[in-house]
Formats: sequence, structure tokens, C-alpha cells
Amino acid sequence: MKLKLTTFSEEHKNILRAQRTSVINTLDEIAAYLVENGDAEPEWRTMLNKEYMINYYDVIPDKGRLRAHEIDLELPVTHENGYIAIKIFKKDVQKANEALIRVVYLKLEERKVRLMHMAQDTTGDHLELINAHITHTESLMKKCVNLKLSSQLLIAEVGGLHFVEQILNQVKDSLNSLTHEHYIQFKEYMYELKRLIQLHSPVMEPGYDLFYSRRDIIDQRQRFNKIFNICKSLLFSFSQEGLLDSNKEQLIIKSFNHLQHLFFAKCDVNFMALM
Repeated sequence: MKLKLTTFSEEHKNILRAQRTSVINTLDEIAAYLVENGDAEPEWRTMLNKEYMINYYDVIPDKGRLRAHEIDLELPVTHENGYIAIKIFKKDVQKANEALIRVVYLKLEERKVRLMHMAQDTTGDHLELINAHITHTESLMKKCVNLKLSSQLLIAEVGGLHFVEQILNQVKDSLNSLTHEHYIQFKEYMYELKRLIQLHSPVMEPGYDLFYSRRDIIDQRQRFNKIFNICKSLLFSFSQEGLLDSNKEQLIIKSFNHLQHLFFAKCDVNFMALM
């Protein structure tokens, strides 16, 4: 599926903009540390701030079975000369490997290897200092991994919320009666889907600790599937009662499929985070 970020509401765009700013600022802090310690050139740090280089938070995994890597992202990017273009990020190992979070992670990995080699021939206070640098470098590597995972979760979550809104608007615009008993039920169940989509999001919690388990994610999926099927059944009932024409129904079903895809993508990212 293709997720067009340009069609999101301003509220949802602002959530992603805030995350992007957080990612860029964090990577810049890490880059400053690497430059200060002679592991990177100042020009390399400058490169990280070029918007057209970012693979949107490294949202496309380069390995694994995640459904998230089946999502193509379409968004505008600004080049150095101010030119704005629409860019589509696909599942592509080369492009994923060029993503900025990965670039920074690999630079930290190289630093860790150098430090470990230095530690082999060192003793005393100098060894203690090197070990402290190794520990700090490992913590920065962990920060990169969490940036990637939290950003993937956010893309999937905000995308899912976008389609909940789209489905509600599509149904509302298509029905003749908004006081119909089944429509009121439909709205209530859609809000329950919205609540389930927002569950288990580390980006909303301080630090990197996950306050849920694989069992929690499995229970979340089961509850989602149950409510999702009820919503689809209510949608079909609108058609059977003549409240919804077939063309509109097919459009709404397509939005439902995208919603389901993004929800499962978020669950898969959470499974990866809990490994």
C-alpha cells in the first residue's frame, strides 16, 4: 500500500513533524559527539541536516518479516536549493541502508570496534576511560535503535488514525440518516478501533522501557480483529438497507484494508521491539 502523508490532517502532520524534529536533533547531538572525538568530519555532521537525505525516520526496515516494509511512503521533501518535490520511499535495501539513522548507527558501530581494539592493549586508568567511552557509545547505538522503532510505530499509528477519520467521513458523507441505530453503533465501534490503534506506543512514554508484553500485543490484535469484523458487518448492513451505494462501499472497504494493514504493521514493529 502507499501511505500519502500529504493527505493527512494538520494535526497528524504536526505529530510527524515533531517526531522528525526530535530525530534530527538527536542525530545531530550524536554527530557532535562523534566529531568531537575525531570519529567523523564536521561536513558529515552537516550532511545529516539535509532533509532530502532522510528516509523518513528509517521507517523501512532492511530485514525481517515486518508488514511495515510493505508500506510505501509518499511525502514532500525540500532540497538544498529550496526545490520541493514529492518523494516515494519503497521497500528497497539500498535506500534503507542510506537512511540517516542507519548511517549514524554504523558510524557508532565503527567507533565501538576501534575502542575495543584500543582496550586490548591498555591497562589502568586509561582502560577505565576507554570502557566508559564504549559504554556511552553502546547507549547511543541503543538510542538510534529506539529512534527507529518509535518512529516506525508512530508512522503506523498516525496512519491508522488517519484511516479511521477517513472511514468515518466517508460513511457520514454517504448515509442519508446519521441517527440510524446501526450508524451510531458503527461510530462507537470505530472509536474503539481508534483506542486500540493508540495502545502500546513507547513514543508516548518516557525513556525506552516497554510497559507491555508480547501477550499484551496478541490480546490487542485479537480485540482489534473482533471489533474490525463488527465494523465491516455494519458497513455491509448499510448497503443491504440501501443506505450506501456499491461504489462508495468499495472505497470504504479499501480504507478499511489500509487501516488493518497499518494496525498489523504497528503490532509487528512492537513484536520486533520486544525481541
